Amino acid sequence: MKQFRRENSVPVAEFLWGDRAGRTPQGWPGCVAPPGSADFLRSAKAWLFSLAPGQWHFEPALHRFPQLLARMVRSHLEASIAGTAANHSGARQELDGTVPESAIDDLIAICGQEQARMSSLVRQVLLVEEELAKLRRRAPRPRRPRMNS
Repeated sequence: MKQFRRENSVPVAEFLWGDRAGRTPQGWPGCVAPPGSADFLRSAKAWLFSLAPGQWHFEPALHRFPQLLARMVRSHLEASIAGTAANHSGARQELDGTVPESAIDDLIAICGQEQARMSSLVRQVLLVEEELAKLRRRAPRPRRPRMNS
């Protein structure tokens, strides 16, 4: 898949977040605000839900704990990569004689592109997941009321 870029265009992250975009780790997803910014948590959750199966939107725990959402999205992507790899490796043998050879070649190319795309997404989810974990560690823990005896 080719990446098109206009001569005077700017990267998405720079367009959305201005000079704060320079504070993002290498490979950071462009539609997620930089770590530490006011929009980070909201944009991270929105992006993660965009990668998740639709029914996950109805799970309250995934809204309350975005680190759980990131973990599940990563696992889902990793399983999809494994499924695509299985599709890739067995395509010729399973489809021989049922579709034209050129269609099998197309399928194998699509599988390779999808594996690369999903691998890139896994790396991006890991970056967001690490930042969410840092947020959780920084958050003050609620104090338990003392029981007077």
